[in-house]
Amino acid sequence: MKLKLLIVDDESIAREALRKMIEDNLPEISVIGELNNGRQVIEQAPILLPDMIMMDIKMPGIDGVEAVKQIRSSLPAVKFIMVSAYNTFDYAKRAMREGVKEYLLKPSKKTEILETIQRVSQEIQQERRSERENEEIRNSYKKALSFVQSEWVSALLFDHIQDVGHEEWESVFNPDEQEIYAMVIRLDMAVEPETKTLRKQIYKVIRQWFQDENRGYAGPMTDNHIPMLMLGSSTSEYSSQTHAIHLAKALIHKLEKIFMNTFINIGIGTPVKSANAYVNSYSEAMVALEETNGNVRYLYYHQLLGSQDKATADIRYYEHQLMTAVKNGQIKEMMTAFHSYFILLSESYHHDVKQMKESLWEMWVVLSRMLKDMGITVDIIKQSSATTLQSLSQSAQARLLKIAEEIAHWQTHDLEGVLFQAKTYIESHYARSISLEDVANQIQLSPYYFSKVFKERMGMTYIDYLTKIRIEQAKLLMRSTDKSQKEICFEVGYRDPNYFSRVFKKWTHMSPTEYRQEERT
Repeated sequence: MKLKLLIVDDESIAREALRKMIEDNLPEISVIGELNNGRQVIEQAPILLPDMIMMDIKMPGIDGVEAVKQIRSSLPAVKFIMVSAYNTFDYAKRAMREGVKEYLLKPSKKTEILETIQRVSQEIQQERRSERENEEIRNSYKKALSFVQSEWVSALLFDHIQDVGHEEWESVFNPDEQEIYAMVIRLDMAVEPETKTLRKQIYKVIRQWFQDENRGYAGPMTDNHIPMLMLGSSTSEYSSQTHAIHLAKALIHKLEKIFMNTFINIGIGTPVKSANAYVNSYSEAMVALEETNGNVRYLYYHQLLGSQDKATADIRYYEHQLMTAVKNGQIKEMMTAFHSYFILLSESYHHDVKQMKESLWEMWVVLSRMLKDMGITVDIIKQSSATTLQSLSQSAQARLLKIAEEIAHWQTHDLEGVLFQAKTYIESHYARSISLEDVANQIQLSPYYFSKVFKERMGMTYIDYLTKIRIEQAKLLMRSTDKSQKEICFEVGYRDPNYFSRVFKKWTHMSPTEYRQEERT
């Protein structure tokens, strides 16, 4: 696209000469008008929207320097080239104060005029390239931040945090050290292929709504359940409960306006002081959610819904230990944790088999959700033929052992196959703009878990592996073809030749040109 230049001079001969010179020698520049005084350019610039203005300083009425000053107030990106027959420092100094960098004296040589216009043109193009790069970076950052926030919610729930602690998390996502609490949203619709698009749309609206004004962060949706990590009210005007209920009501109202006949329920946990205790608030939110129905659309947890005594805390502790052991495939630790968990649970329910079945069912649901994030699908069956606590315990232990065996097999065999699929997909699609999330979806792992195991098994991050593939392919093309650097850049998946050159040099310690020259000597 041609850059637009506006000529302003009170001498018509000078204007015509400049136009012809530019049109004959600079095809990338379009002269969009000729004006003869400062007032005209002040009036016409907002209409014509030039990229550059070449203007005489000394004109009748409003001079060039004053015109620059007024135009810059509304069109700050316009570049100016000032022309004057007066070789005085005073004029140059006034022009520089207004941000003018190019200053020509009349008469100037043709080459000097053309070189000046080309310098300004290159400056404009460089600024636009930088702005495009910055916009891409901003968009990528927003997308990455949204993804990271989502995965952190999942990580907090399933205790995946290893390399970065809870304190580091809070310094990034909760710098004001607000109270946090859990909110769990349930969509009332079948998890079927035909509802997949609608569920994704609803999830996108929910996630964006909570991100606005830093209300909270959405975790990945699993089986129509969306875990939220909420930031408490930053003012003392509302209590945490009032603030949470207000958000729940507002969200329900918003979704009903956008999606007709969409039904959601919301459970809300009580506030906690740190990310380390978030899972406790999440457990409360799940308890509250189970008590909602068609009439009670949202519910804030209270003690009548679940005991907060030491026994309950112990049950949660062993349940957490159980989940961790299952995830790591530690059979001995798993069975020890389950034994303590089962005893405490049966005492809490006064050995009521029916209530025990319901609680174990909830445990299986949470367990299956965790395994699904790891890429392991297990069948959970609510009905059990057990009629005694002993038979219920035995059937549960048998199921846990089977799951542990599947995890052990997956860790030693299937995971290698999954990573092989991932590498194959990357090597086949490196020329496209593929994200970590794209690859994770392809192999049916959660992005967080895929990122974690990929780095553990491959010894490098996903981005480093993708970059390595692209650079190796670029080196091959440089050795075996006469394609230009720009062509190779696009062919290996980069959109900006300058960025490609920087990445190439970082990996090979040579620029693309230096590499090609060395290979051909």
